[in-house]
Amino acid sequence: MQLTVRQILGEELTLVIPDMQRDYCWGSDGVSEYQPHQKVTTFVEGLINLYKSHETAALGLLYGYEEPAGSRHILVIDGQQRITTIFLLIGMLYRRTKRPDLRRLLISDYELIDDREPRLLYQVRSEAMYFMSDLVIHFFLDRDGRLSQLEKSRWYHSSYDSDPTVQSFIGAIRRIDEVLEKAANSPEWSFDNFADFIADCSSLQYHDLGTRSQAEQMFITINTTGEPLTPAQNYRTALAAAGHNMLRFEEIEQWAWAHRRDATDQPDVTSDALMTVLLRIWLTYCGGDERRAFSPDSFDKFYRFYSAYRLLCESVPETFGHRAGNAEQMMVTLATIDLIRKFRLTEADRQQVRDFNSLLANVCRYSRMSPSGADTVCASNMVTHMASPDVLSLLDVGNGVADKLLNTEERAKLNFIAANQTRRDEARGLLARAERHPMLNGRVRPLLQWSADRDGQTDIRRVRQYTDTIYELWGDDIDRRPELDTVRRALLTLRHDAFPIIRRGDTTLSLCWNDYDWQRLMTTAPGLIRQLLDRVITARQHPKDTLAGMCERFSDKGYPYYFLIKQDGLMAQIAHRSLMRPCAAYLGFHTERNAHDPSPAATRWFIDQLPLRIDTSQWSNVRAYGATCIFSDHRRFNIAVDIYYLGENRNRFRIEIFSRPESGNREPADIRAVIDMMPVRPRFDKKTKRHTIYAQDAKETLWILKDVLCAPLR
Repeated sequence: MQLTVRQILGEELTLVIPDMQRDYCWGSDGVSEYQPHQKVTTFVEGLINLYKSHETAALGLLYGYEEPAGSRHILVIDGQQRITTIFLLIGMLYRRTKRPDLRRLLISDYELIDDREPRLLYQVRSEAMYFMSDLVIHFFLDRDGRLSQLEKSRWYHSSYDSDPTVQSFIGAIRRIDEVLEKAANSPEWSFDNFADFIADCSSLQYHDLGTRSQAEQMFITINTTGEPLTPAQNYRTALAAAGHNMLRFEEIEQWAWAHRRDATDQPDVTSDALMTVLLRIWLTYCGGDERRAFSPDSFDKFYRFYSAYRLLCESVPETFGHRAGNAEQMMVTLATIDLIRKFRLTEADRQQVRDFNSLLANVCRYSRMSPSGADTVCASNMVTHMASPDVLSLLDVGNGVADKLLNTEERAKLNFIAANQTRRDEARGLLARAERHPMLNGRVRPLLQWSADRDGQTDIRRVRQYTDTIYELWGDDIDRRPELDTVRRALLTLRHDAFPIIRRGDTTLSLCWNDYDWQRLMTTAPGLIRQLLDRVITARQHPKDTLAGMCERFSDKGYPYYFLIKQDGLMAQIAHRSLMRPCAAYLGFHTERNAHDPSPAATRWFIDQLPLRIDTSQWSNVRAYGATCIFSDHRRFNIAVDIYYLGENRNRFRIEIFSRPESGNREPADIRAVIDMMPVRPRFDKKTKRHTIYAQDAKETLWILKDVLCAPLR
C-alpha cells in the first residue's frame, strides 16, 4: 500500500531496524569512487526540486513485517537507508520550525515522558540505538545545541566515535543542514511548506511480508544481490507462477537492455532501470491500480502498451528520460500512446507521432499541468475526437473538448502549417526553432501575428526574419548573460512602461537578469520586443538604428535610466541588479577595486547618480520577499533589515531593523550599536520587537540603509 511519511511515522507506529541489517551508510565519508555520502545530498536536493516544481515524491519500496503481532512495531527488511534519511531530515526541519506535528513524527507524546524511544529504533548495535534516542531528545528537540559542536555535547559518549552507523548519522545530518541552508537562500523558500511536503506529499510503497519466515526469505533474496527486488523481477515472478509463456516478456527485457543507455545516460546501468520506468508508466496508465496493472491476466494489454511505448521512444528519443512522477511528461507520453493505439500507427507513421508529441510537449513549456491527472484525461479525450492521426485534424476538434491544450497559441501554429502545406517541413522546422528559444518559451504566436499581411496571410519569410533576429540579439542562453546589456540599454531608450519589469509586487524592478524575466517581458509587452526587432531589421539600411546607435543618440538627462544607457559597461559592474520603485534611485551593488589598495576585499557601493562608497561584504545581497518587501541579513550576526514599499502613502518606505530568531548558527548582535550610529533614531515597536523608521523616497531609504549596513557590530 502507498503510505505518506506522516502515515508511516505518525500513526503510533515504531519502525525497528533489526540486528540482521547492515549499517546505515548514506552519510559515510566514502573513500571509494562510489562516494556514498553524496547519496544524502542528492536525495534531499531531489526532494527540494520536487517540492519547488509542485510534484509529489515517490520514495520507493519499504518491506517489513509486524512483530510481535499487534505491537505496532514494524521490522524493516528493506528501505532502511531511505527511511533513516527521511527521519533525520524531519529532525533538522523540526529544529528550524519547532512544530508539534513534526515532533510527533520523531517521538510519540507517550514515549517523550516514558522510555524516550524515538519512532525509529536502531537495533544494529546498542551504540546506534542509544545515539538515535539521544539525538532526538537532546539535539532535535533541544535546539540549543549547535551542529558544529555536536560531538562536544554533554550527552555524546566517546564510544560513539568508533561506531560506523553513528558516524554515518552525523555525516548525514551535516549534509542535510548544508542542503537546507542553501535552499533557504531562495526568495520563496519556506521551511514550514517544505515540512508539509515531506510529511504529506512524500510516500513509500509499503509491502507487508506477513510472517517472520517470509521476511527472512525476502531478506536473503535481497542481500544475496545486495539490492531489493525490482518491479520487473516481481512481475516476472508473478507471470512465471501463472504459467505464462515468458518469450514476450523476455522480448521486452531485451529491448530495455538495448536502450538502457538512452534512458539514463549511464553506460553500466542494467535493463531493470528502463523496465522500471516502463512499468511505472503502465501503472499510471492503469490509474494506479496495482492489481489491474500487474495481474498475470493483464499481460496481453501490457504487451500492446509496450509496443506503443516502444514506437514513441524510437520516434521521440527524449521520451526515454520521462518519469512517472512528472505530470507534464506523463500527459505527453500517455496521450501520444493513446494516439498510436487508436490509429494503430507503425514505424512508417513516426512523423505523425513526432508532430503530435511536439504539440503537447510545447504546451507543457508554458502551462503547468495538474498533478491530479486531469490534463491527461483532457488530452486523451482530445485524441478520441481526432478523425485522423494527422495533427492538423485537431483544427476540426471542437473548442470545448480540450481548450487548455489546444489553445489559441497552438491553433495559430496549426493554421500556419495548414496555410503552408506545400512547404510543410520548412514551416514545421521554423516553428520548432522559434519554440526552442528561451525567451519565447514555446509561445510563437506573436511572431505569426507580426508577420501577417492585410489579408491575414502569414509571410513565412517574415517569420524567419523575426526568429533569426531574436537569436542574433539574445543568443541561445539568456540566463544572466552579460552580452545582453546592450539590448537592455537599447530597450530603455524606447521609454516603455513595461521595462524594467516589476520583479516583486511594487517593491523592486528588474532589467531582466534571467530567462524567466525575459519570458515575462515577452508575454506582457510583445509590442516592445517587436519595436526593437523592427529597428534592428531596418538598421541594415540605416546604421543609426543599431543598438549602439540608439544608445548614443539618447540625450534626455532627466530620464531615470540616463546613466545606465549612456555609460557603457555600467550594467556589467553591478553585482546585484535591482531597482527600487519608484525609480528615483538604483538599488544595486557595484564592485570597485582601488589600484593603490592591495587588499583583496572589494569596496561595494550603491548606484544612485553618485556612488556611496561603503563596504557591505558582511551582508547578503538585498533580496525580495513577498509582494512589497526586500531584505538583507548579516552573514555573521543575527541582525536583519526589512524595507517595505508603502505605495502612495505619505511615507513611502518603512525600514525595520531587528534580530532574526531563526538565524541558524549566527551570533547574537547588539542592535543598539546600529541604532546609536544612525542620525535619525528609529522608533521601537514593542509588539513586533523591531526598530522602525520611515523614509519619504527611495533616495532617503538608501541613505538610511547605508547607515545600517556600515554600523559596527559586536
